[in-house]
Amino acid sequence: MKAENLLSKLRAPVASMALLAVLLTTLATCRSQVDPYELDLNWKGYSQGANEARDQGNYKLAIRYYEAYLSKHPDDLYGNLWASYEIAFCTYKLKRYAAAEELFADLLERYDELEGRGDLDPAELPPGPKILSERMLAKIREGANPAPEEPGATGGGGSAG
Repeated sequence: MKAENLLSKLRAPVASMALLAVLLTTLATCRSQVDPYELDLNWKGYSQGANEARDQGNYKLAIRYYEAYLSKHPDDLYGNLWASYEIAFCTYKLKRYAAAEELFADLLERYDELEGRGDLDPAELPPGPKILSERMLAKIREGANPAPEEPGATGGGGSAG
């Protein structure tokens, strides 16, 4: 009798945990199905959604979050520089090395232009996207890529990678 009583006491927490797991999975799935262009978030909100997608290996969705941010906040220099870097990085992770190389190079050119402007203090620019872009560009140009670029490589289908 005591064993049955103990079992019945254990079933309720186990059932609650299983239900919680199902709910959390459902919430995560719903978030990944939201179109980032339909959201109205600040840099932190968009980057959080993009980071969650990227952490799940869904680089295409992460790029959509960053592109949506660029579209909705064209005047935010800080966010735009970081979003541009992240788009280039996700493109690299999709094994689209030529496109990633161009995006990293474009971002570095943008830094050169911004640093050459007389109305902007270069110290106001976030250094992270520039430093990371220089590193990634060197890595691509040295040929230190994990696999050769394949025509039509898609990646980002939601599997970890």
